[in-house]
Amino acid sequence: QQISTHTMNITNKDEKHALIVCDMQRDALSSISPPSKRDALLTSVKIAIDAVKKSQQNGDTARSRSFTTILFTALQFSSRYETVPTQHKLYGALKRFNEKVGDENAHWFMEGYEGSQIHSELLSQCDETETDLEVSIQYRQSHLPSPSFLSELQSRGITHATVIGLKAGYAIQSTVQSLCDAGLIVMVVKECVSDDDEDRFRAVMEHIIPIYAHVIYETLADFVEDLVGLKRYAEISRNSNGNSIN
Repeated sequence: QQISTHTMNITNKDEKHALIVCDMQRDALSSISPPSKRDALLTSVKIAIDAVKKSQQNGDTARSRSFTTILFTALQFSSRYETVPTQHKLYGALKRFNEKVGDENAHWFMEGYEGSQIHSELLSQCDETETDLEVSIQYRQSHLPSPSFLSELQSRGITHATVIGLKAGYAIQSTVQSLCDAGLIVMVVKECVSDDDEDRFRAVMEHIIPIYAHVIYETLADFVEDLVGLKRYAEISRNSNGNSIN
C-alpha cells in the first residue's frame, strides 16, 4: 500500500488536529539503545512539538493546520501493580517481582516515581508555549488507550490525529488502530517513532500502520514541510531569537 507523505496540504476550516505523543517516559526511553538512538528520538519528538507550536504562527493559509491539542498518553501503574493480573503476559513478571522486593526496588512505570513521568523536557517545552494549544496527559494501565482517551478527543472535536513516540509494536500500533476505528484521519511521523526491537519496528511500520494511517511521513522534515514549511519554520525560529529546541 503506497501512502503519500504530502496528501494533506489542502485543509478544511472545520478540521481540528491533535498531536498524540505516546509513552515518552524515562522508563520507556531507557529501553531504546544505543543512547544515541534514544537521544535522536527525543530530539525528533521535541522538534515535532515545536513545529506544531510554530504552525499557529504560520501565515501560509494553504499550509496551516488547526492544531488545538497536544495529548500525551503514558503507561502508568499504581503501587504494587495492584491492577495487573499476576499471570499477565507482559506485566505479570513486574507484579511477581514487586511482591518479593517491594515498590522501592521494583517500580517500573509506577505512579509516584520519576521513571513513569513524561520526560520533563517535553513538558517544559509545552509549558513554554504562548499559543492556544490545549496540553493534557492521559495515563493508562495497558497498551490500549484509556477509556477517556477517545472521549477527550471527541469532546474537543478532533478530526485529525498525528501520532509519534514509543513503541511501534505497542502503544503506537494500538493508538493508531483506536483512532482509525473512531473515524479520525490518522497520520504517523515515522522518524518520530521507535521500538526496542528493530525487526518489530520494521514489521509494524511496513505492514500494520499502513492499514490504519492515512498518511505516513517518512521523515520529520516531510512533516515540518507539510505543516509549516521548512523555510518558514527557520524564519519563525529566527524571529523568536533562535530555535526553542535545546
